[in-house]
Amino acid sequence: ERVKQFLSELWATPTEKNADAVKKLFMALFKKNYALSPKDNSHADSLPVKDFLMTLIYSFSVLDHNNLIAPDEKLIFLSEIQKRFEGIQNATNWGFDMSSCELGVDLFGCQNHTYSHQHVRALYGSIFNSSEDFQMGKNFINLQLMIFLLMGRFGARHLEVNGLGAIMLTL
Repeated sequence: ERVKQFLSELWATPTEKNADAVKKLFMALFKKNYALSPKDNSHADSLPVKDFLMTLIYSFSVLDHNNLIAPDEKLIFLSEIQKRFEGIQNATNWGFDMSSCELGVDLFGCQNHTYSHQHVRALYGSIFNSSEDFQMGKNFINLQLMIFLLMGRFGARHLEVNGLGAIMLTL
């Protein structure tokens, strides 16, 4: 709860005081190698790393956007983000590059877990100017938005995409 409080305060009110508290928190976590990489490179094991990366990247973005991070601190944050991102790249490729997700299959496994990989890729791409990662994340998020809009527009309870890319709604 205390960590959430520090982050919420920084994101809502990016002041020097709030920034210092969050930077101290992250520096302590970096020293402990917190969420540095998945232990066994399994997809499930990468979830805590991805969750931490999202929080870290959002926090870094707030600090950087508001000029609340010194150049030496910025280098540390970027290095720590890079190390963790490299760690999740090795966690079963199906989540990172969606190579074994099947359309219409395992809707609450592959797709949901894959979303977090693509979310991280979009965030990572935006701060490291990696167009490949940013575009992969952006495309996946745009697809998700289109699906939700279609389901809402037609009042669908279930959506399935067949192998030809045709979208079938169950009303």
